[in-house]
Amino acid sequence: MLIDISRTLREDCAGYPGDPPLQLQRDPDVDRGGEYSFTRIGMHSHCGTHLDAPRHFIPGGACIGDYPLEAFCPLAEVLDCRGLHDITAEHLRGRLQRNDTAVLLLTDASAYDEREYVAGHPGLTVDAAQFLLTRQARLLGIDYLSVERDGEGDFPVHRLLLGAGFLLLEHIILRDVAPGIYRLTCLPLKLDNAEAAPCRALLTAADPVR
Repeated sequence: MLIDISRTLREDCAGYPGDPPLQLQRDPDVDRGGEYSFTRIGMHSHCGTHLDAPRHFIPGGACIGDYPLEAFCPLAEVLDCRGLHDITAEHLRGRLQRNDTAVLLLTDASAYDEREYVAGHPGLTVDAAQFLLTRQARLLGIDYLSVERDGEGDFPVHRLLLGAGFLLLEHIILRDVAPGIYRLTCLPLKLDNAEAAPCRALLTAADPVR
């Protein structure tokens, strides 16, 4: 069994204030007399469920296409962080089962309306990011638009993790996923020289990996 943890791309999906909105324009359209249907898609690389690579903040850093496919298919632990605004090193250290898994953070954001940006959303503290650097895995995921807490001005968590070669999987949806260890598959679009790319993210859930 597979669990789809990707957000649906729609024209009214949430984004950061000021970001260009997703555009889907079908023209021609067989339902309006066209010979065939053809949809034009306008979006930026951080739209919907997506992966950030180091080039997002690190000059000369790796792009999405520089990673091997294996980097997008790790074991991953879904960690319940609901009720927390600041996700700290203490919270991670006391709850993670293994050292070699990607970490997917289930927060209150999984229950947010997907059409609206919500200020004050949860995210990682810098000490939590520093703790993640001590682990083997190099992928972090969260169920909102950013791993940063709302209001972090200089994106310190992004800079710290991306500077260490992490991939950041943002805007997944985990509200129907039980905490535990799974196989994650999050294959990005094969874009050239891109600092980020939309992806389809799935968990293998029939029998969580022990």
